[in-house]
Amino acid sequence: MSGLGYYLLSINGTKINQNHLDPGFTDYSKRVLYNTLDITNYLKEGSNAVGIELGNGWFNEQTPTVWNFDLAPWRKRPQLLCEIRITYNDGSTETIATDNTWKTNTGPLLFDNIHVGVIYDARLEQKGWSDINYKDKNWSNVILTDAPSEILESQKMALISSEEILEPIAVQQLNDTSLVFDMGINTAGVVELNIEGKEGMEVKLKHGEMVREDGSVDQRNIDMHLRPRNEKERIQTDTYILKGKGIETFSPAFTYHGFRYVQVSSNQPISAQNVYLKTIKLHSDVENIGSLKTSNHTLNSIFEICKNSYLSNLFSIPTDCPTREKNGWMADGFMVQEAGMLNYDSRNIYAKWVKDMIDAQQDSGNMPGIVPTSHHWDSNWAGPIWDAAIFIVPDLLYRYSGDLESIKKIYPSAKRYLKYLESQENENGIIDFGLGDWLFYKAETSTPFMVTAYYYYDNILMAKMARLLNNDKEAIAYEEKAEILKNRINDIFFDAKNISYANKTQLSDALPLYMDIAPEEFRPRLAKKLNDSLKNSNYFLDFGFIGSLIVPEVLSDYGYTDSVYKMVTKEEMPSWGYWIKEHHATSLFETWDIKRRIFDASLNHPSMGAIAAWMYTSLAGIKLDENETSFKEIIIKPTFIDDLDFVDASYDSQYGRIQVKWTKSDRDVQLEIKIPPTATAKLQLPHQSSNIKGGKHQFQFQL
Repeated sequence: MSGLGYYLLSINGTKINQNHLDPGFTDYSKRVLYNTLDITNYLKEGSNAVGIELGNGWFNEQTPTVWNFDLAPWRKRPQLLCEIRITYNDGSTETIATDNTWKTNTGPLLFDNIHVGVIYDARLEQKGWSDINYKDKNWSNVILTDAPSEILESQKMALISSEEILEPIAVQQLNDTSLVFDMGINTAGVVELNIEGKEGMEVKLKHGEMVREDGSVDQRNIDMHLRPRNEKERIQTDTYILKGKGIETFSPAFTYHGFRYVQVSSNQPISAQNVYLKTIKLHSDVENIGSLKTSNHTLNSIFEICKNSYLSNLFSIPTDCPTREKNGWMADGFMVQEAGMLNYDSRNIYAKWVKDMIDAQQDSGNMPGIVPTSHHWDSNWAGPIWDAAIFIVPDLLYRYSGDLESIKKIYPSAKRYLKYLESQENENGIIDFGLGDWLFYKAETSTPFMVTAYYYYDNILMAKMARLLNNDKEAIAYEEKAEILKNRINDIFFDAKNISYANKTQLSDALPLYMDIAPEEFRPRLAKKLNDSLKNSNYFLDFGFIGSLIVPEVLSDYGYTDSVYKMVTKEEMPSWGYWIKEHHATSLFETWDIKRRIFDASLNHPSMGAIAAWMYTSLAGIKLDENETSFKEIIIKPTFIDDLDFVDASYDSQYGRIQVKWTKSDRDVQLEIKIPPTATAKLQLPHQSSNIKGGKHQFQFQL
C-alpha cells in the first residue's frame, strides 16, 4: 500500500504498521513508494475490516515555508492506493483493491503538518471505526483520482522506527498551567503524553532546543523559515483536546520534531503529578554496524553526538536539521555520508537519494541544492559545491557497498549537469557562484576557488564512473577536462613562491591536496605549511562545513594526525571539544560560535560530523583500499597518538567484521586486528608494513 503523504493501517481494529511516516518522502510528481506488509496473522475467520488513516506529510504541505513546498507540483489532498492479495489453501488467489466502494470520513485529527505538528480532538474519536461491527452509514464513498506519478516503486530502504524511549531528566513547573520537561538530549521524534483531565481541556505541546532564563521553551532559532497563515500554525506545536474519560494517551502521527525541551501548557491547571511525558525517538531504522571508543572522554562524547545528529536527520533522506527545515541539503548529506556508512548500514537510504537527485534535476541540467525539492525556489543559491552530491554520493556508495546500479542510474543526469556547468564558466573559465565554506569561523575561503575545484572534482569522479561503465572514450574526455581545470586553478589561484592557494586559509591550502590539484612536487611542503599554520594558531581551527571534512583528512594523510587530535579535542572555541566542555552538547551544532548566532542556528545539525569518519580512518586506521570496493582489500594504518592510551574500533563490512584495537603504555604498543576470512589487509605501521590474511592477529612493538 501507499498512502500519501503518510498512512496508518489497521486490521480489525489493530494497528499493523508500527513504524512512522510511511512511505518515504519523494518527489511525488516523479516517483511514489509503496510498502508491502504481511497481514496474515491479523486476519480472522469470517469477515475482516481494513481501516486506514491518512496524513498530509510532504505530499500536502499546507503551511508556506521559505522553500515553497506548499507550491510543489504534486500537492493534493491525501490519497490512498492499496491492494490486498490473498492466496488460499488450494492455491487460488484473490485481490481486493482500492476502488470507489471504499468509504471515507474525517476523524479526531483536525490538522497535521510536517513542520507545525498536529491538532487532535479526542472528543471526535469514533470508537471501533476500523472494526468489522462499525456502522459506516454516515460515511461517504471515496473519490477516484489520477496517480500523482508514473513510477510506483517498492520501498527498499529502512522504515522509520520508534524503538528507543527517553524518560525526562527534569520537570519544571512554570506556573499552574504550564510545565517544561527536559528530555536529557537533543534528538528527533515525538512525545507520548499521558494526562487526566476534564472533557474539552486543551493541552499544547511546544517543542524546542533551547529554554529562556525563566525555563520556558525558546523557539527563536527554529521558527524563522515558517510563514504561518494563522495562529494554529506554530512550528513544532501539537495540540490535544481531552475527551475527559480517565487517563488519556496521546502521541502525534504524521509529523516529527527536533527537541530537547517540551513545554506542556493547558487552559486548565496541571501539575507534574497528573502529566507524564516521554520521548519516542524516531529515525530510519538502519542497523548499527560500527563502534569506536578511545581513552579520551571528550573524543568519545564527540563521536556519540556525531551518531545522534546523524540519526536525528535520517528520515528516508539525509536531512540538515529535524526542526525548521528537514531538508535534503545535498552538501550536508555528502559531508557526513562516509561517517554515516561506517556507523550504520545506510546503503539503501543513499541509493534511494540518488533516485531523488535524478527526479529533482531541472530541464537546464542544473540541480536544486535540496533534494527532494519543491521546484519553486532559487536553485542557484546553493550552487555547484552542493550539487556535487550527484557525483560524490554514488561514488562513496560504490566504494563502500559495490553499488554499481546507482552509478548507472545517475550517469545520464551527471552528464547533463556537467554540460550545464560548462555553460556557466566565466571569461576566465572558472565558476564563480554558489555557496562556499558555509558557516566558517572567521576565515572565508575564496568561493570561486572552491567552486571551481569542485567542478574539477566532478569531472574526476565522472571519468571514474565512465570507466566503471566501460565507457572509456567518455572517460578520457572528462579526464582531459579535469586536467584543463586543474591547470586553470593552479594558474589563477596558486602562489608557488609562498606555496599557498587563493586567500591562504586552512581550507584553501587543504582543498588542493584533498583533490590532488596541487602539483606533486609542492604537496609535502603545502601540507607542512598547513600544519605549521595550525600549530602557530595554537591548534585553533578556522573553517566551516566543507573544511570540517577536508582539513582533518588531509592533515592525517600527510602524517599530522596528532595535530588534528589537538584541534578536535581543544576545549576553547572553535572546536568540537568546546561544544562538549562549554555547552555539554548532546548533538552537533550548526555553527562553531553558537552564542553569536544563537537565534538563527540549529542545535542538531550533522554537517560537521565527518570527524567521526576521521576517528575510524586515522585513529583506528581502518581504510578502504582504493583498488577494491566493500573492504575486500583493507588498509590498516593506525596512528598512535601520544595523549591516547587506547583506541578500539570495529566495522561490519559486507565481508565480515573488521576490528582494530591498540593499547599503549609509554612507547610499548599492543595491537590486535581481526580481518574477515575472505578479505586481506595491508598493515602499515611506523616502522614496518606487511600483508595479512583473514583471521585474528596480534602485534607487539615499540614506537
